[in-house]
Amino acid sequence: MVNGPHFDSVAPQLLSSWYEFLNIFVAKRVPRFNPALVALAPAVYGGSTSTPGAVVETDRLAGARDLGDARRRFADGPRVQVWFDSGSGSAVPGNLSARWQRGFASWPPASVGSGTRLALAAGGELTGRSTPSATVSFRPDPASRPAGTLNVVGSSQVPWRGLPPYRWFPVPGHSGVGFVSTATDHDVMVVGPASLDLRLSSSARDTDLQATLSEVRPDGRETYVTTGHLRASFRDVTLSSTMLEPQRDWLNPRPLQPGFQDVRIALRSVAHVFRKGSRIRVTITAPGGDMTSWRFDTPATGGRVIDTLALGVGGSSLVLPVVPGQRAGAPLPACDGQRGRPCRTYRPAFNGG
Repeated sequence: MVNGPHFDSVAPQLLSSWYEFLNIFVAKRVPRFNPALVALAPAVYGGSTSTPGAVVETDRLAGARDLGDARRRFADGPRVQVWFDSGSGSAVPGNLSARWQRGFASWPPASVGSGTRLALAAGGELTGRSTPSATVSFRPDPASRPAGTLNVVGSSQVPWRGLPPYRWFPVPGHSGVGFVSTATDHDVMVVGPASLDLRLSSSARDTDLQATLSEVRPDGRETYVTTGHLRASFRDVTLSSTMLEPQRDWLNPRPLQPGFQDVRIALRSVAHVFRKGSRIRVTITAPGGDMTSWRFDTPATGGRVIDTLALGVGGSSLVLPVVPGQRAGAPLPACDGQRGRPCRTYRPAFNGG
């Protein structure tokens, strides 16, 4: 697992493991040093991302006695490998290079359990404490911000660059709400899927929602982490759902009814450490404004739809896959240059979060 755009699935750290796997389990041979791959990779990465990338290692198992020994050595590694802070692992900002990694036996790690729940509270607070019941209303409007953080649509190499020209704007007016925690007194490692569990009512029979997780840093800057989307009529979940991951069959849309209903938004999987002194933030808006080249077929609202969230006791909450007892393997990286993670100056939403 690694942060970044689609191209980063062939990042150097991942390609090294792919090379070993294909040699051992497909070609049935011990992986050997491959000078052509080592020499070619920087040219491919440079042409695709404007950065040279890290070295693709092809000789990590070259000392194996035979195929069986190579297979055992490969299997000794962690089943799930997570590379953190990709883009900040070299002097070149946004380079295909992660600073550090952790290994786990499963996804999500077993130690996250059923997740850590943080309540959405009055005043834009995101907290583990019990707070009084309250409500907040906003007017989701997909026209309130540019459709994407980059001026590209569909297939493009621009999002793959080391430093794309991001335009990640804050949420204006009453078009969305934000909730932010107090500064953490320790590193918070989050690894796996996450869920925003809303108690929602709406003036419309259906409403499209976007939830974005971000880190508000001690320097007042904000780093994008992940996003999830849901059309509320598809709110029903299946029996395979967990506390961290709502699952749906997408076959039976059901219009919203009067009053508050449960609407769980699945956030795309996370591999991130909120550093000590940072704050955890979630914002809720109409779709758009937080993704690079995705564009959404979401109805125009003109700001006329009113969505209301129940807060505090019995209200809305965020469930995160927190790995307990973990610390980051490197200091807080620069806000700009982490791959696939726009950065901006933090501005609270109208409700304070």
